[in-house]
Amino acid sequence: MYHGLDQLKNEAKALKRFRYLKMSGGFLAYFAFSFFLIFVLLILQLDDLILYAFFSAVISFLIGFVFMVFHITTSKKKEIIFQKLLFEYLWQPIIVRNTFDLKNDYFLTNEKSYDGEFIHHPMIPSRASESYEYELQNISKQLKMVALWAYTRSTNGQGGSSTSTYFRGYACETNIDVHGLLYVRKNDWYQKIIANFNEFNQYKIIDDLMVNGDYNDELKLIRNKVMSYGFEEVSLINHQQKLMILIHQRTFIPPMKQYNQETYGKHEAFLMNLVNVMEYIATL
Repeated sequence: MYHGLDQLKNEAKALKRFRYLKMSGGFLAYFAFSFFLIFVLLILQLDDLILYAFFSAVISFLIGFVFMVFHITTSKKKEIIFQKLLFEYLWQPIIVRNTFDLKNDYFLTNEKSYDGEFIHHPMIPSRASESYEYELQNISKQLKMVALWAYTRSTNGQGGSSTSTYFRGYACETNIDVHGLLYVRKNDWYQKIIANFNEFNQYKIIDDLMVNGDYNDELKLIRNKVMSYGFEEVSLINHQQKLMILIHQRTFIPPMKQYNQETYGKHEAFLMNLVNVMEYIATL
């Protein structure tokens, strides 16, 4: 096993990210078992034991619930710590090792290098929140790729809530000048509904994409090239008179179920797809 992955495994074990979740699961499983036991005791007509089983179920549920609350309240902080460990022991060494012969230097961080929101575009309403994950910086070209989630969350007044996602994935800066209200995105029913509520309702359908602005051959080539690195959905926008490439992605970190060579290979391939996009952008 690569020593960085081994170090990450030891640090993650000491962090005990899922300690309270496992404890909660154990007590909630006992709670379910207690109710099954009550059902059996009813059939056997062992009334004296039913009360003990009932109190056992209530106590195990309360303890399980408390541990679940502990997990929820501490998980975010532990995930941030784990992410820093992941960058230090695995991701940054992978990037350094695989970009040594490239012309550009890269740096990965989960500390914001900018103030406010990264994306300023009408596709994202002003009331939306932007959740920052991490960024990959091309130090040589002073360009960055930021992993983020732009969304709004609303409540119905009865305890329920709903979340609207405007973008989740990687926002990539470029040095390409663009003009007008450029917005190229996937052609689906959700985008068509949203278009009715903003200035993008006068769109055209080009290559099965919803297009506002001048989607020329150069931009088509750029979008297709980025998609060739393994990304299924790519949007283009005019971001402060520069082209911004939006790579839609649900997951920002590949699974870490096993600390082995297979996991290392998956993370390496994942990161190099991002680096390859940045390398391509640097040539534009």
